[in-house]
Amino acid sequence: MSFHWYIAGSGKNQKMYDFLTKYTPTIGYTGNRNVNLFIAAKKMYIDAHAHYGENLNGRLYKDFVQYIQPIMPDFFLGGDRAFRIKDREENLNRMERQMDKVLRYLEDKDLSCGLYELWVNDETGQTVTSSADLSSVGSWRCETFGSREALEEWRQAREDVFARHRTLMQHMLDARDSLWEAGADEDAKLLEGIIKRMRRT
Repeated sequence: MSFHWYIAGSGKNQKMYDFLTKYTPTIGYTGNRNVNLFIAAKKMYIDAHAHYGENLNGRLYKDFVQYIQPIMPDFFLGGDRAFRIKDREENLNRMERQMDKVLRYLEDKDLSCGLYELWVNDETGQTVTSSADLSSVGSWRCETFGSREALEEWRQAREDVFARHRTLMQHMLDARDSLWEAGADEDAKLLEGIIKRMRRT
């Protein structure tokens, strides 16, 4: 059975959906309430499909209240249980109609917004704001943000995580070396295996 769903590339207003997906930030919101409506609605839509709506009554509810409700108070949110096995298909189709409604609403609206790029290297932890600064080490991906503040906040949080990871790794390396020196070879080998797995993640 085939479904006319945006997530499958065959939604009713697929061209508009794809256009907005391409020209809106991958992380955070913008200064344009119309663009923010799409970003929030897409988050709800993706969560319903990919995560069975498990975040709709949790971390995404604030986004719903702030960005969707003021414009579309009758938007069908459903909640986490609506997208599990019982009645899942029916409620996904209802969510599909909500996305249709959002896209129709946005057809004649101002959709201009600024985008801020951040290039991210998941292997080294490095981030740069210009593709001209990319090194040849590791693989890079580009994330886009709706504001400079969101970019800097995300980058700082990421740098903090990598700093903690490096500190933990150094403690584990020191502990491994101490075990080798103490002759506890089996424990050192066990710790070495953990370190290797951590380096691959």
